[in-house]
Amino acid sequence: MNTGFKHRIVEHLQQRELDDAQWQQLRSLQQRANGSRSRRRPALVALAASLLLALLVGLTLNWTDQDLSRQIADEVAMNHLKQRPLEVVGSTLDDLRPYFDELEFQLLEPSNWQASSFGLAGGRYCSVRGVTAAQLRLHDDDGGSDTLYQVTYDRSRFGEIPNVGKGESPLAVQVRGLRVDLWVEKGLLFALVHGGQTEE
Repeated sequence: MNTGFKHRIVEHLQQRELDDAQWQQLRSLQQRANGSRSRRRPALVALAASLLLALLVGLTLNWTDQDLSRQIADEVAMNHLKQRPLEVVGSTLDDLRPYFDELEFQLLEPSNWQASSFGLAGGRYCSVRGVTAAQLRLHDDDGGSDTLYQVTYDRSRFGEIPNVGKGESPLAVQVRGLRVDLWVEKGLLFALVHGGQTEE
């Protein structure tokens, strides 16, 4: 019985063999499929490479902005810790404005200014990333010292910084054991360094 079954299978398969024309048609279909795959492959590789490049550029720009923010925070924190002598003394921005006439802007009161939580002691000229800026020393009720920096905002120099005028919150950066808040408002970059031990 096994022999008969095997014999019938062999006969069936021999009857199902492809003739030369069918073999030729099968080869032609296979070559077309291989050809279309080979034409699609470079396009898919190019698309994948473009997407990867766009992702890397986006991440790099984001890291660059974060690096710039950190550099700015580090620079103003270092200046805050040095506590160089004030060049002008005054308890209001109106007292200080005449002294800062070399700036390209008028000193501004930030929208988050809370006069009840600190007082203004005075200020001095400084620079932030090479741009002339105002450094304003503040003191709080507990005798602590904060420093507020104001400088003309240039995105290409300072990177992307949150704009509080657009409803964005200031960026808080921790450097040198201090918290530095960075934000843009009315065309100015503000940096507020909170407290900490100062160099004597």
